[in-house]
Amino acid sequence: SVGRKRISKAVIFSKTPLENVYNIGFGDLRHDGSIDDKVISNNGDIAKVIVTITKIIQEFTTEHPNINVMFLGSDTIRTTFYQRILNTYYELFSKEFVITAIIKSGSGYDEVQFEPGFSIRYFAFFIRKIH
Repeated sequence: SVGRKRISKAVIFSKTPLENVYNIGFGDLRHDGSIDDKVISNNGDIAKVIVTITKIIQEFTTEHPNINVMFLGSDTIRTTFYQRILNTYYELFSKEFVITAIIKSGSGYDEVQFEPGFSIRYFAFFIRKIH
C-alpha cells in the first residue's frame, strides 16, 4: 500500500473444514510475518487495495476453478463494508463469479444468493468462478 505512507500488505488463502472452501485473509503484514486483519491503516488508497485483492482472487480462482472463496470481516463494520463493495460492483463481479452469502435463519444460518441493494445483514460471502 502506497498512500500517505508505505505499508506492506499480505493476502493468504487458508483451507477450511468445508470441502472446496478456502478463506481469504488480508491485512497489514507484521514484522514477524503474521497478518493484522484488524488494523485500520487509513492510508488513503483503499480503492487500489480492493482492486489488487480482486485481481488476486481472479488469479486464484482461475488456477482453482472448483474452489469457493469465503470472506468476512474481522468485525461487523468490515463485513458491512465488504457488502457495500459487492453492492457497488455486483454487475461487474457477477459476470465472472457466482456470489452467495450467509444469513441468519431461525436458529441457524443459510447460504443464499447474494442480492445487491438488499438491506439484509450478511455474515459471510462466498465467490466461485463461473465455468
